Amino acid sequence: LLRGDALGLHGADVLALAQDRAAVRNGHDLSQLVGDEQNGLAFGGQIPHDLHQLVDFLRGQHSGRFVENQNVILAVEHLQDFRTLLHTDSNIFDDGIGIDVQAVLFGQCQHLLTSLVLAQEAELVRGLHTHDDVIQNREALPNLRPIDKRRKRAVFILINCAEGLSLYRKKTYWPCDFGELYATIFSDFIDERKSYNFALSTINRDIYTLNHFSKYLQLSNVSDISSISPQIVQGFMKWLAASKNLPTLKSVTATMRQLLRFLHRKGVLSDDYSSAILTVRCRKIVPTVYGKTEIEAMLSSFNRAGAVGIRNYAMVLMAVRLGMRASDICGLEFKNIHWEKSTIEFITQKTGKSTVLPLTADVGNAIIKYLKEVRPNVKDDHVFLRMQAPYNKLNPAALHSIVTKAFRDANIIVNPGRKHGPHALRASLATVMLENEVPLSVISETLSHSNTDTTKIYLKVDMHHLRKLALEVPDLTGVWMGGVRI
Repeated sequence: LLRGDALGLHGADVLALAQDRAAVRNGHDLSQLVGDEQNGLAFGGQIPHDLHQLVDFLRGQHSGRFVENQNVILAVEHLQDFRTLLHTDSNIFDDGIGIDVQAVLFGQCQHLLTSLVLAQEAELVRGLHTHDDVIQNREALPNLRPIDKRRKRAVFILINCAEGLSLYRKKTYWPCDFGELYATIFSDFIDERKSYNFALSTINRDIYTLNHFSKYLQLSNVSDISSISPQIVQGFMKWLAASKNLPTLKSVTATMRQLLRFLHRKGVLSDDYSSAILTVRCRKIVPTVYGKTEIEAMLSSFNRAGAVGIRNYAMVLMAVRLGMRASDICGLEFKNIHWEKSTIEFITQKTGKSTVLPLTADVGNAIIKYLKEVRPNVKDDHVFLRMQAPYNKLNPAALHSIVTKAFRDANIIVNPGRKHGPHALRASLATVMLENEVPLSVISETLSHSNTDTTKIYLKVDMHHLRKLALEVPDLTGVWMGGVRI
């Protein structure tokens, strides 16, 4: 195992070097550590007493084995043959390594991990394709196989366990890799964008764009930011188009327009060159929707006689009836539910928009049943919690797994390309509202969209109204088919 911070790499850049066979003692592959998606398995300071128990701990859904003694510390005896953990050639994915894990004290394990990383740093870096790709851009190696991605994630889990951290990495801002000549002005731009309280994904998109723009300026020998011209801007877009897809280019154009306007406001550029950014059009994906019969079958698949089923049913019902996002459902607090007014009032995590939704009878009853019968008796303001210790709020990814499993349990066929998470339930609700002649502006408010243009995408699947606009099939008389005139 490699401890990422000792090398200067973030956890997302550490490579999992597990072998296809016997990567962990007793034949458990590291990929089995990824088992419990639904409950997140963040366990803070509770650490199993050996790696075999850790594997069992992470394998099942709702059946993770938690350690009763909270004072138990991770004991690993020693890692045999540290030199085999790294390879001297660059093809580090074709051959893995076996690790014989026995028990040593946690503090000794930390020391050994650090010593190992320092001793083998040169070999690891030589195995990477480019130092810049992994450290600066925090991107995974190209063409990483799915099994290697699972192994890498398994290593993150073990490292976080050893450090007493959550098994899931907290989302944060991406690192800024700005050239020295442009670092100050680009950082000022990012600070201004942050002051507007834009979403984390928006700021990361800006950082991603500026990282690439800075690299292009260096390759073009542009030493003065004030010498940027429309030709340079368009050259950057052409350079980026050679390796990026249309959706990425579309998001980059949005950041570049804002950057050029910022530079003009600050007096760095004499003119506003934002108009030099050409519009990138990419085909919008048709939303995935499910019919009423499929939705009801999915809801009926929950086992409402069990604690987990009661909680899951209440959460999914909120997505079905109210169209709430997974992040808002998992982040729901008691103060957001106004029983006396029969409303749910909250600030959406994605857009920061204040939203008021009706608390329908079936949703209210499902929440009450969960609160009265099965919710863990702990002091936490969040409504929906894990059903096993530690009793923290659920991760939005857990709700996605819950919905996916419900579709599978209901024997609903999900073809390739068809979405099967909470967002598909939002799209299904929007379609039903369109069929019932609900105005587009009301649907936009219900789904917490920032503007109605976002909601218009659901018009593509409004078959109820599109059928009325269907054209008549023309008469085929006089048409040549197969060399014969009909």
